[in-house]
Amino acid sequence: MTDEEARQLVEDLDSMFSYHDHDHGTEQHVRRKRITHILDLLLEKRRESLDTGWALVTREDLILLRMLIKAIVWAKWGADVDGDRPIQAMVIDRSKTHGLHYEPIPYGVRGRPDTAQEIWDNQMHAALLNLQLATRDFQLYGDHFDHAMRLEKEERAQKA
Repeated sequence: MTDEEARQLVEDLDSMFSYHDHDHGTEQHVRRKRITHILDLLLEKRRESLDTGWALVTREDLILLRMLIKAIVWAKWGADVDGDRPIQAMVIDRSKTHGLHYEPIPYGVRGRPDTAQEIWDNQMHAALLNLQLATRDFQLYGDHFDHAMRLEKEERAQKA
């Protein structure tokens, strides 16, 4: 799927389910219809693994999955004054990239009389965990790069 085809898919799905009536019942009906339509498109073609690796993940699959998650979030939760929703999701294609290793950093919890020190401790714990994970991955990727460079150097030396 080209970039233009991907943009067109998103535009088509957006326009197909736009509504001008601000009646809550109509809005909910349109949102449910949109979710069902996107889900049907996503599940239209099942992907199976043909060998020991993962099943094929196409660009269209990722677009539809992201749109489905977004449609569900928008149908369930209203936006705040800035237009943000309380749920954020990220879809990672593990067949093309490493998975994310990230611990969300907590806010102070509403309604709990946490002290500033408790909030700070929780936030710093999560931030340090993220730093440790990133450092470990950085070292791992650096080791892989060093190994590949050594192999290339040995190969060039043998050819010379």
